[in-house]
Amino acid sequence: MTTTTTERPTTTTTVPTTTTTTPTTTTPLPTTTTTVTLPPTTTSTVPTTTADPCSGQSAPCFNGHIYFVNHQRLTWSNSEAYCISLGGHLTSILSAEESAFVAETIAASDDRIQKLGSDIWIGGSLQRSEEWTWTDGSAWNYTNFRPFQPSQVPGNNCLQIFDSGFARWMNYVCSRQFPSVCKIRVSSK
Repeated sequence: MTTTTTERPTTTTTVPTTTTTTPTTTTPLPTTTTTVTLPPTTTSTVPTTTADPCSGQSAPCFNGHIYFVNHQRLTWSNSEAYCISLGGHLTSILSAEESAFVAETIAASDDRIQKLGSDIWIGGSLQRSEEWTWTDGSAWNYTNFRPFQPSQVPGNNCLQIFDSGFARWMNYVCSRQFPSVCKIRVSSK
């Protein structure tokens, strides 16, 4: 057997290439601006008031402290102990205004003080360092000594008001017994 092969012609068809160009368009987005109006910023200073610690006090009160005139005659040390038992100290006197207030308080307390004399213990004492100090720890920045005071007499280490106007000071021996003035800080509520 014989085989014959016949070749078939091949045809190649070339399809033409077509390119379609679509124009590119850019549509800009609309520009928007959002405006927000905020309320104006204000800073207010609200005045604060601090309650007067002396307001509503029945006892004589000055600069946040009440004053109590103790008519009982005690030594200086016992007078200080008594004032401590009340929550205070023998009074310190830190200014001319306070001195005037203490004098008015003593004078107004009653006639028993006049009958007892004008010697009244306050909280100053002479320390070994030869410096005057207040029992409440206040700075010693004001004095109101009588003329020729303080005396240099040994043992006169405690301070008293000795004056018919209850204002001027002198130092005296601490073992004497006199009325006194206590100074007590008004407690904050």
